[in-house]
Amino acid sequence: MSLVAQQQQPDQPESPALPALPALPVLKDGPGKEVVVAVCGECHDPAAKITKFRKSRAEWADLITDMQSRGLMAEEKDLEVVLNYLTANYGPPPDKADKSGKEK
Repeated sequence: MSLVAQQQQPDQPESPALPALPALPVLKDGPGKEVVVAVCGECHDPAAKITKFRKSRAEWADLITDMQSRGLMAEEKDLEVVLNYLTANYGPPPDKADKSGKEK
């Protein structure tokens, strides 16, 4: 029997659908994203690591300092771009910051 004939037989049960895979994390678009991917991507999948967290500017700065102590090599101007991107896109949720942007 040909493949076309097999597909047209109505008495054949449909194959069960495969479960959907969870979506992979994706970094938010924004100024500096490319620099974050380049700098952090040297050692990590940036989206897999970064998207798990919401941190204050000081906490992101501490994390960058920690990464430098572990061998991160990047120019200061790039690290400032990374810090700005992380703070803007993965800062504390609005309910944890007051109107001045400082963490409560």
